[in-house]
Amino acid sequence: MNAQRDLVLLVEDDPDAAATMARQLTAEGYPTRVAATAVEALRLPNRESFVLAIVDISLGGELDGIDVAEWLVRLYGHSGDLREPLPSMTTC
Repeated sequence: MNAQRDLVLLVEDDPDAAATMARQLTAEGYPTRVAATAVEALRLPNRESFVLAIVDISLGGELDGIDVAEWLVRLYGHSGDLREPLPSMTTC
């Protein structure tokens, strides 16, 4: 990834976890945009392009992280049925 222009989308509703991950990614040279909700995350790709998305699967609200992941797959031209491998993670 080219850290000068490639952005990481981080979708995390826990503010402490989001701050820690964003700080670490930025320190490693990966500019990061943080969204605290699925709705907020779905608005960001309309303004910016991301090379990687890290999505909390268990987001609260009407939409969860799976909804965000499915939408991103469709947006970026993959099959739309999640046949493409997507990295995933969760915190306990």
